[in-house]
Amino acid sequence: MNSNLQSRAARKDLALLVESEGLGQQLFATAERLASGQRRREAWSALHELERQTRTGVLQFLHARELHVSYRDQLGRGVGLPGGAGLPVLPWAMQMRFVAGGTRRYLPVFRRLATRFAGSDSSDFFDYVVAHELAIVEFTRRELDHRDDSLQPVRELLGRVPGG
Repeated sequence: MNSNLQSRAARKDLALLVESEGLGQQLFATAERLASGQRRREAWSALHELERQTRTGVLQFLHARELHVSYRDQLGRGVGLPGGAGLPVLPWAMQMRFVAGGTRRYLPVFRRLATRFAGSDSSDFFDYVVAHELAIVEFTRRELDHRDDSLQPVRELLGRVPGG
């Protein structure tokens, strides 16, 4: 096993990464399905796609290293479903604060992983993982500021996942 993956702390952070991406993908997919209005549906769709592509990259990274934490993916997806269903009943600004708060919870984990893998052949991938989370936070900030370009940080990352 790669030396970056031998510690219990590294495996725990990877499990939290899997949980986060499962949660985010399901949360945004559900919010997209239930969104009122084209603009909001478009926003949830872009966020859903960002989480889907990141989750796929994470699962490929783990599979290539024979690491199994599928229970954390199932846990995240299980939490994401009711979370996404509850979002549309909240005012839009509250939805954005909810997403930003949930995203910020995982950011320290992703930064630790980026630091752990700095200089390795996976460093670009973990830098992307951090960037994707920051893009979501920036999206929510721009939405709360009523900016027309709120999805720009998310769209810049779509289709651009470096190999893990």
